[in-house]
Amino acid sequence: MFRVKVCGVRSRSDVEACVAAGADAVGFIFAESPARVDPDEAAFIACSVPPWVARVGVFADAPADVVAGAVRACRCDLLQFCGREPFSYCGSFDVPTILSLGIGQDDGELPCVPGVEDLRAARAVALLVDSRVGDRTGGTGQPVPWRVAALVRARSAVPVVLAGGLHPGNVVCAVRAVRPAAVDVRTGVTRGGRLDPDVVRTFIARVRPLLTTGVAYGT
Repeated sequence: MFRVKVCGVRSRSDVEACVAAGADAVGFIFAESPARVDPDEAAFIACSVPPWVARVGVFADAPADVVAGAVRACRCDLLQFCGREPFSYCGSFDVPTILSLGIGQDDGELPCVPGVEDLRAARAVALLVDSRVGDRTGGTGQPVPWRVAALVRARSAVPVVLAGGLHPGNVVCAVRAVRPAAVDVRTGVTRGGRLDPDVVRTFIARVRPLLTTGVAYGT
């Protein structure tokens, strides 16, 4: 499993900046988003991803042929599903998956956490906790309620990845509050809609020591 994923890479220079900063996963967004890339773009960009960095394809309710085409073009190591895909659909591409669980700002109760059988059907190796605004999960720039995210982490049978409104100014507090296995960021490391290498570097420098040394887990 990765520790730090930067999502929304849209160029080879984005990849180079993320790798230089210490990211060990980069996300290619194939869902509707300002950071969306098409499979041909992704295939070109993916050639610059070194073998020790995971390529993650991000989808939301995409047809099977779109997912399969992106997997081939980008040689995805992981698939991240952010829509309402059935567990069996997520697990049908012979690639390990990350399932997204959206939490709204006003959610005070523990959402339904996938059980072991559902995780197995989806080939899920992690559960990503992200912010939900209306019907949209992810890409909102809004933080999740950390208390609820911590409850999800405690109940999950697979590692939890924390996303949602993270940026250099809050990521340390977020990790200490939730104790995730990994973090995922996009909006909080952008300027003018593009990844900012300096902000990416600052974000990773602050969070990686916590995730690597186990400080986030109180050890």
